[in-house]
Amino acid sequence: MLTVQPTYEQKAYAWGLANSKTYGRRGHFDGPPVQQYAGLLGETVLADMLCEKRPGEHEDPGYDFVIHGRRLDLKTILRAYPAKATHANNIYAWQFDRHEVDGYIFATCVQSQRGRIYFQGIMPKSWITSRHLHLTGEARPRGNAAPLVLKVDTYEIRNDELW
Repeated sequence: MLTVQPTYEQKAYAWGLANSKTYGRRGHFDGPPVQQYAGLLGETVLADMLCEKRPGEHEDPGYDFVIHGRRLDLKTILRAYPAKATHANNIYAWQFDRHEVDGYIFATCVQSQRGRIYFQGIMPKSWITSRHLHLTGEARPRGNAAPLVLKVDTYEIRNDELW
């Protein structure tokens, strides 16, 4: 796991993008600007680390980075606290089926730590199978919180499964 504290400039850049237009392209499930901000901040931080173009500086082909010839999509979730090994990362099934990517990078943006980003790991798309798929209406446990009832078919990958 790699932990990075974003700079003020990175936060301002991502917040400006999140409030300028909808970047999620998922329709009803795009989330409010604060959730989109988490994804844009994660992508901005990783782009800067890799000396790549930031979000908003290029077209989005359905993946965020090409690393060693592999098309990788960064999935950043906003949480109140750092992720645990048992926490899940989600990919909407229609997005998984629609975009041609080779794998996913999973990260958490922690609100209580001024937006600190935890890059938790990667998983090749080919390793994500039907056992990770949970169907619309299924109630998924969330630790001590009430179960989350899925509004769409969703692939769920736990942190302890990541590279």
